[in-house]
Amino acid sequence: MFEGSSPDAIGGIVDDVEVINTTGCFGYFPHTGIFQHNSVCASPKCASHNQPRGSRHNVNLWTAGKNTASFDEDYYASNIWVEDSYIYDVCDEDEMKVSWEYEDGVYTNFGVTELEEFTPRTPPTANLPWDVEW
Repeated sequence: MFEGSSPDAIGGIVDDVEVINTTGCFGYFPHTGIFQHNSVCASPKCASHNQPRGSRHNVNLWTAGKNTASFDEDYYASNIWVEDSYIYDVCDEDEMKVSWEYEDGVYTNFGVTELEEFTPRTPPTANLPWDVEW
């Protein structure tokens, strides 16, 4: 998620990201000037999956909105460019939107297509020395 608390929060790149088994995948609240390329939203958690901690009635896979919660001014997302990105194994249409934007035109490009098959990459691992005695 890109979250900007100022109109000066501009720019960012999301490249080659896989998001799997979440209630939403990509959020821009608010931010302007994001470029996203070659990303995947796969197997989102849907309301019909009867999640133990609950789920939203309607899942938004890509979201671009505004932030008015704790600021004196409204800040809006704008100029979000998504290309060559994909969805896989998504919710039924009645409980999901591929994209939601606060107002038309927030996404200046939205190039997302559905994959017929998808094999996630092996996630990176890290061996950290948490138990090392000094």
